[in-house]
Amino acid sequence: MISLKKSLDELERLSGNFQAAVGCYLAALESLERNAVAVTAEQGALHARALRQIRQAVAARREVEVLEKSAQELDAELLRHSQLSGQALKERENEVREILAMLANAAKTVTERTDKYSNRFRALATDLEAVARRETLSQIRQGLAESVKRLNSCAESMQREQKEYIVRLESELELFRRKLKEAEELASTDELTGLANRRTAERLIRECIQRQKCFSLILFDLDDFKKINDRYGHFVGDHLLEAFAARLKHQFRPGDLVCRWGGDEFLVVIECTLQNLRERALNVIEKVGGLYALQTPEGPVNVSLSASFGIAEYIPGESYDDVFSRADHALYETKRKRQPALASFREGLSEAAR
Repeated sequence: MISLKKSLDELERLSGNFQAAVGCYLAALESLERNAVAVTAEQGALHARALRQIRQAVAARREVEVLEKSAQELDAELLRHSQLSGQALKERENEVREILAMLANAAKTVTERTDKYSNRFRALATDLEAVARRETLSQIRQGLAESVKRLNSCAESMQREQKEYIVRLESELELFRRKLKEAEELASTDELTGLANRRTAERLIRECIQRQKCFSLILFDLDDFKKINDRYGHFVGDHLLEAFAARLKHQFRPGDLVCRWGGDEFLVVIECTLQNLRERALNVIEKVGGLYALQTPEGPVNVSLSASFGIAEYIPGESYDDVFSRADHALYETKRKRQPALASFREGLSEAAR
């Protein structure tokens, strides 16, 4: 009996250690999902989704076989992401090189044009010196007339070439301005939803902190989104994210930043105090949840959706990690308590905002 009891105790201890190890593994996967560097918005979204699927598979079945399979999938995904990121960075490097080559060519052209007309003007100066040495007034007049004619021709040629060059240069600059604008938009926009991406939100939060501007964060997480994906498939899941994003953005002012934080999480950065935010947040909670009518290849689908919320107001002196951690903790507490939408808002308020 004693031996059996010891064996059971040891088995329980090992089982506890195993569960703790799996918990740490899941936390590490979640950290990778949150903090992975996205060279492009599209690649970042695909990478986050792949990591989330690996994490969800392990969380659903905490078995050795699943862990071994997840390790292989994780290694393959990290390799794929590394290769695609390297390729994207190479493409951006080539674009920068192209722009620098264009600028170098423009500088070279200006130098060549300057040298060309400098030589022509030096020749004219030499001719004028020769005219000044002529003996008769008629010879001087004739020489001056010829020099003036050549001078006018040179000036007209310069003006004509200058206009052509400026038109060509402006056309090339406009082309590169468009390329740079497209690159900036891709770097700051979530491809699926069209909202700002995480990188843009992080930059704004850090700028607000640096300037000591008052702001608040609302962190949204869709309830049971995995079940929706499992039931209807990723096609419906993606369309639901798009629809939710559009409905969420519509609830805020143009000056408020609404972004897709990652996966099924969304973040709103509002430049106001929490006290001013309460009434509007209550309306948002009512309007973003509810029934979503989506079109699929198999026909229309009605999906009921709710979300949980965590809210934090920036306290002067806090770091970026501090204020976001409070919003994230408030969201976690709300999810843990599994309250309805309105209660989620109230329970999700950070202690500092009360």
